[in-house]
Formats: sequence, structure tokens, C-alpha cells
Amino acid sequence: MIISVRQLSRFFRMVIFTVIFSFICFKVLMIVQEMIQPTNKYKEPVGGDAVKVDARYEEVLPERSYQEWFDRLSQFYEIGE
Repeated sequence: MIISVRQLSRFFRMVIFTVIFSFICFKVLMIVQEMIQPTNKYKEPVGGDAVKVDARYEEVLPERSYQEWFDRLSQFYEIGE
């Protein structure tokens, strides 16, 4: 069996080009994935000082509702979210 240097060099070039092309395609797909990935709604905020507000449900009487809405709105503006 005769293996010429030319055939061997063609084979290695093909392997090298295949590896390079695969790597370039992988990087392009990673960039495309970053562009189309949906935003994470639950990520940690930039400052790291998130406040979770949790309240139990209570039936609201009509005369209390305005004051409660005002209190919640003022708390919303104080927290800044």
C-alpha cells in the first residue's frame, strides 16, 4: 500500500479546515443564541438589594381601599421598583 505525501497532506488539511470551520460555526451560533435568548425576569438586580413584598389577601372594604392603595403606591415609589 502506497501512501503519498500529497494525499496525506490533503487529508490533514481537510481535517484542520473542518475543525476550524466547526469552531467558527459554533462561535457564530453562540452569538446568535445570545441575541435571541429571552430576558431572565428573575435575575439578581444590579445592586443586589432586591426587596420582595408579600402580603396576605384580605377582603378590602371600600372606605379602606383608597388609603391602602395610597400606602402601597407610596411604598412602591420609596423602593423605586
